[in-house]
Amino acid sequence: AETLRSHSDSIIRSNDDIAFIEFRDANSKIIYSSKDYYSKQAQDAKITVSSPMIVRYGAETNIVGSVMVGLSGTIIENISTTTRASLIFAFLVAWMAVIAIVFMDTILLTRELKQLHDGVQKISSGEFGYNIDCNDASKEIQELCDAFNRMSNRLSKYNDQTMESITL
Repeated sequence: AETLRSHSDSIIRSNDDIAFIEFRDANSKIIYSSKDYYSKQAQDAKITVSSPMIVRYGAETNIVGSVMVGLSGTIIENISTTTRASLIFAFLVAWMAVIAIVFMDTILLTRELKQLHDGVQKISSGEFGYNIDCNDASKEIQELCDAFNRMSNRLSKYNDQTMESITL
């Protein structure tokens, strides 16, 4: 029993997750239990694992007892806390990336729409034939700019024709 005690003490002191170790004989009588020496730790055990102790003599197998180990779950809690923190961090990074993408897209779209707005202002002030340069715009805005430029060129031609017919 003294050997079991010294080995158990060594194991318990070297591992924070082991709350207790208990050895039983083949009749389930306790041979040694660290619960007597580490009662506070033993009460904190959240997981208990038991395994038979087997001795083999050639082809013959004998169960000579069992060992029960109580685990505090500290490692599981630490892993859970680390995993939770990592997931929260990844979630926040993903949200920040989404917000940055939406912000950049909004800035680019606003800039492109401002170019169109400026072009409409020019035409409304009488600058027929004014063309908007939207070469670096998105496909949809590029199509809108092209349509605007065609309309502006037609307005300029109509204006020129009207001015010629008035002067004749």
